[in-house]
Amino acid sequence: MIMVTATSSIQYLCIMSYILRHNASGVATKDLIELTKCTSPLSEQICKEGTLSYEKVMSLAGDTKCKIIHYDSLCDAVFPDDPNDIVCSNAACGGFHYKGTLSSQHLKSREPRCQLILADV
Repeated sequence: MIMVTATSSIQYLCIMSYILRHNASGVATKDLIELTKCTSPLSEQICKEGTLSYEKVMSLAGDTKCKIIHYDSLCDAVFPDDPNDIVCSNAACGGFHYKGTLSSQHLKSREPRCQLILADV
């Protein structure tokens, strides 16, 4: 069983969000944790208590159900799960789903303009 304090819970969620957003590998995740330990204002406490580790983050992440929601930054409407819906359904808005112009909306390398990651913890 993992002991999770309020501080470590926030750290875990932030790291999980980063991992999901960037599809981080295990090596990148370990490096991020080490960087966090070195640069965090609480780094001495984190290292002493061992509250932040790759194993703890991954054990928590493995059980966490996450959902990525794309939304329009102009009117806050949520885009449907269909990646081919590229224009906001709000007729008064007309915002694009992905970064760039209309011609770049169908590129394979496209990125959503705005997204939320919901984690059921």
